[in-house]
Amino acid sequence: MTKENNKIFSGDFLYLFKVQFLGAFNDNILKNAFIVLLAFYSSNIFNLPKSQMLNLASIIFITPFFIFSSYAGKLADSSDKAKLIQIIKLCEVIIMLIASISFKYHLVTLLLICLFLLGTHSAFFGPIKYSIVPNYLPRHSLVMANGYIEMGTFGAILLGQALGSWLMANGYMVGVVLLILMVSVSGYYFSKKLTSVPIANHEIKFYKNIFKDSWVMYKLVTNNRLISLNLHCISWFFALGMVFTTQFPILTIKYIGGNAHIFSLLLVIFTIGIGFGSLICAKLSNSTFKRKYVIIGAISISLGFFILLLTHIHPSRSYNNITSFINTVDGISLIINCLFIGLAGGFYSVTCYNEIQIISPENIRSQIISTNNVLNAVYMLVAMLVSSLLLTFVSVWWLLMITAVLNLVFVVLYVKFFPAILEGIKSRYMHA
Repeated sequence: MTKENNKIFSGDFLYLFKVQFLGAFNDNILKNAFIVLLAFYSSNIFNLPKSQMLNLASIIFITPFFIFSSYAGKLADSSDKAKLIQIIKLCEVIIMLIASISFKYHLVTLLLICLFLLGTHSAFFGPIKYSIVPNYLPRHSLVMANGYIEMGTFGAILLGQALGSWLMANGYMVGVVLLILMVSVSGYYFSKKLTSVPIANHEIKFYKNIFKDSWVMYKLVTNNRLISLNLHCISWFFALGMVFTTQFPILTIKYIGGNAHIFSLLLVIFTIGIGFGSLICAKLSNSTFKRKYVIIGAISISLGFFILLLTHIHPSRSYNNITSFINTVDGISLIINCLFIGLAGGFYSVTCYNEIQIISPENIRSQIISTNNVLNAVYMLVAMLVSSLLLTFVSVWWLLMITAVLNLVFVVLYVKFFPAILEGIKSRYMHA
């Protein structure tokens, strides 16, 4: 690690990194243990097929982002962000206690409630995670710090997905319970180490009507066309990822011929790719915004899924375990393909988040990120609702193929509209 990196990984940023790492880790232990429970072991909920059950779980998790994000951003800008993190992390401990009881007694409905509470927790923590970084580090360190946060987040996702899926696939319910409790307590402990930061904005107005509150915040933030277009760009990525990851267990079962263990392996490989893609992109960007990384990333995501889908129109065989899977050409090609898609996703996401931090005014930075969370939730909710509708007419294979094609349409729109963003960046730097 270089001298510059040593400076970044010290003091408050180090504690923040630990808090966000453990939070993402715990989220994914719980979510993936629940996904495996639903996809491979649980009976139907409300007489829904498994593909629709997974959509329901995803919708429940992201709904709080739509409902609470405007309040979350305003609260973050009008409060001591460090103290707010501590309160949020204490709430996480309580949520994990409820989830532990739900897992122990196989209370699927209560687990769905826990998903909603976990989504609420994430909706309030998300704006702070990015907006507090400039309070702890100088401007020239932000791009690399964001790269490490992305790398840490996806590393945590990797471990959480791997452990959550593996523990549940092997029936280690007690292991899931102990792990989520221990991690949540650790996150709260490190949050107590954070140094207080000045309140960014003392003149924020909250509206009782949450939809009005969200709309007023959206209008404030998107007055800047540069910010508006970039937020929609990020939200498309979240919608795309939601469709792919939600239906991936069904794709694994029906078209790859795998089981819960193979699903977990491919998810791990995919997440490794995102993590390394984020870090590589941060280093190559050299503190600047490069449009080509978003374009290359988006096209590569679709290309990877075209290859995956066209080589698995029907399952060629059934794999009983990971060993039999990785000893085949098909298994190795799938691993390489998932790694490739992940790398592309990492380039896409870190480029967009770098841009947001460069152009965001400090007094509304949390509100910008909260607006992004609202848009993410809207895009993901629409994606899940449209997916649910399409699944009544087409198979999961066709749903993913349609999504991959629509992603290429997005690339065309991106190329058409984003030259204005680049001109705005150049103008901003020239007058700085």
